[in-house]
Amino acid sequence: MDPTPILQIERLAVEYHTGRTVVRAVDQIDLTLNRGEILGLVGESGCGKTTLGHALLRMIEKPHRIVGGRIWFDNLGEVLEMNKASLSRYRWEHIAYVFQSAQNALNPLLTVRQQARLVIQAHPGGKYRDPDQRMTELLRMVNLDPRRVLTAYPHELSGGMKQRVGVALALMLDPEVIVLDEPTTALDVVSQATILEILRDVHQRLNTTMMFITHDMAVVAELADRVAVMYAGRIVELGSVDAVFYTARHPYTQALMAAVPSLDGRPGGLRAIQGHPPDLRQLPPGCRFQDRCPLAVEACRVREPLPVPVGDGHEAACLRLDEPPLKEVNQ
Repeated sequence: MDPTPILQIERLAVEYHTGRTVVRAVDQIDLTLNRGEILGLVGESGCGKTTLGHALLRMIEKPHRIVGGRIWFDNLGEVLEMNKASLSRYRWEHIAYVFQSAQNALNPLLTVRQQARLVIQAHPGGKYRDPDQRMTELLRMVNLDPRRVLTAYPHELSGGMKQRVGVALALMLDPEVIVLDEPTTALDVVSQATILEILRDVHQRLNTTMMFITHDMAVVAELADRVAVMYAGRIVELGSVDAVFYTARHPYTQALMAAVPSLDGRPGGLRAIQGHPPDLRQLPPGCRFQDRCPLAVEACRVREPLPVPVGDGHEAACLRLDEPPLKEVNQ
């Protein structure tokens, strides 16, 4: 993996406006995506993962808006300052998105061939001129039969097939980065395994940089190089897969790990995370995990923790990093 940054996010903030209420779904995020890596972005539903992914392609629409920060893409410069033409080239030619629900992302009135042609038509300056030939190559890459799939409508395909078509469409213009939003959600176990194997193969063949958004820690362990753990709009821990899975330092990450069933089937090892995520409309002062954290002290209710290094490329945002892991505390 090349450690050269391809995408840099600094102090990014995104707000949702609903009537008189303002929800900051992404709050002061700092994150770097390195060329050729797979970064897993994990956290509970509603923590801001998808909003962050949408912001990278400037898919945040009014009345919701990006209210601060910067997104810097390799040699293209500042994404938030791109004009309409530059933004159009940036999307799909340099960074593409695989949506969570392929059924909703694909146009039900168009065949797969027609949808592939639309991608090429929208980017006439790209390096591919023959959409049928390109889509045929990509369908074979994702283990689909082009003779059947090219002429099919979305409703004629299974959920796993539609998701693979979504991956193929994202690869149409050979982008450097792909953001995958829960691509294995709602699929059966066999289809999930197939998607993960295809993504691993695509990554090895094309050296495509990927951000994999999920709530499934097992998927991240199998696929990612690094992990960013997100909670209530902020990243609370970041590091390599080994560092985060074997030496997690933030209590929330430790709780996520404890909530994953053990493969050896040991009884009593599974623990649910108590309580609920905070209301983003009325965040408490101090640490956002305080009401659910067994290590919380008075300082956690006053001071908001900042990320600090806890190892090589490993950082966590917690005031109680000197305490033993939760598995030891709870014994």
